[in-house]
Amino acid sequence: MPRDPAHPPAGKYSFFDAPCLILVAVDKALAPDYACFDVGLFVQSLCLAAQGLGLGTCILARAVHYPDILRALIPQAAGRAFVIGVSLGRPDPASPLNQFERPRAALEEQVTWIDRT
Repeated sequence: MPRDPAHPPAGKYSFFDAPCLILVAVDKALAPDYACFDVGLFVQSLCLAAQGLGLGTCILARAVHYPDILRALIPQAAGRAFVIGVSLGRPDPASPLNQFERPRAALEEQVTWIDRT
């Protein structure tokens, strides 16, 4: 079903009820590949700093699915491309969202080691 930008589905856009949503945007004149790499570094640092302060974050691509609505709400975003959103708030360890196990791939599945000796 096609998206209706005028009426986004509210349930999927609650951002886990966080009190703060950080939207990250870049100048449209920048090379997208390099700009997105820089955004990734910034967002990782932001999330690590928040965790150090006892805050929780969730990186949300869905937060920028309707850029025209965001630009209407944030006039300073003219000429910028929204890349990602980050919800920020106090984590609730008792929430069912925080109860499921998140398996991680083994390092050997992610990295190829080359021995040049």
